Amino acid sequence: MKKLTVFFSVILITAISCSKKGDYTCSCSVTAPGFPTNTVSVPFMDVKKDFAQQQCDDLQATYISGGASATCTLN
Repeated sequence: MKKLTVFFSVILITAISCSKKGDYTCSCSVTAPGFPTNTVSVPFMDVKKDFAQQQCDDLQATYISGGASATCTLN
C-alpha cells in the first residue's frame, strides 16, 4: 500500500509541475541589412513554458523570413 501511495504522489507532483503557468520574456537581437542591431522583448504572461518557447521560436522565424538576422531566447 505504501508503494502505491508513493507512486501516485510522484505522478501527482509531476503532473502539477508540468502544468504550471508563468510569465516569460522572449528577447530577440535583430539585425537587418543596412540597419543597426535592435533588441526586441516580447512578454508572455500566465502561459505554459512550452507555449512561450514555441511563440519565441516563431518570432525568430518571422524575423529571419523577413530577411533579418535574429537570435531569440526565452527568459
